[in-house]
Amino acid sequence: MLKRIGLFVTAMALLASSAVFAEDLKLGGGAPPFEKAIAPVKAAFQQKTGILLSFKSSGVKFALIDMTRDEIAGAILFLKPEEVAGIIKKESIQLDPAALQHIEVGKDVAKVIVNKENPVKSLTKEQAKGIFTGKITNWKDVGGNDAPVLVVYSQIIKGLNELFMKHVMGGEPFTKEVLDAASAFDVRNAVATNPEAIGLSSISLVDATVKPLENPEIAVPIIIYSKGKPTANLQKLIDFIKAEGK
Repeated sequence: MLKRIGLFVTAMALLASSAVFAEDLKLGGGAPPFEKAIAPVKAAFQQKTGILLSFKSSGVKFALIDMTRDEIAGAILFLKPEEVAGIIKKESIQLDPAALQHIEVGKDVAKVIVNKENPVKSLTKEQAKGIFTGKITNWKDVGGNDAPVLVVYSQIIKGLNELFMKHVMGGEPFTKEVLDAASAFDVRNAVATNPEAIGLSSISLVDATVKPLENPEIAVPIIIYSKGKPTANLQKLIDFIKAEGK
């Protein structure tokens, strides 16, 4: 009898737990903008609304593709509407840029990060451009140690890469001689463990394991995109961010 009561109580607890999150909301896009604008309010939003919020770190291209398939309700990106439209055209994504709705939900700062042991504190725009395009290959050329430069690069943070190319590198591409990283977190971890490494990061992901350079840096908007009018749950998230989550 006691065993049956125990099983009944457990079952009721599970039902109650699932009832708390009777709805869900799935977003995609870049990990840095999500960590900056959404992660800090996630728990409070879920508690208030009963909506289970989940996130798929997929980068710009695949987030837009996921929206065409209705696999996510919205994409959170660093890119402005005209930049998103450019990617849609370039990647031949079956999505009408004019049909996208967008709302800015915050701002972030893109930083260049190096290993904590690196004596370099700042780079000029030309120096940063030289390093990330591969024209500068030794730290001594920018006031550092006599050591080869190791550029850490992740394709998944495409929004951040595109902004850096536009505002710092004058549209020139990144060097192909890079250490590939699977995510924004892996960029940070690779820089933390390699004395010669350098990479790009959202300031929200910078921690004590790496050193952000004083310059260059780029202020970037954090924008949520939806395919047409936001779903009811996505609108609730946007309203929450603009009010309690501000």
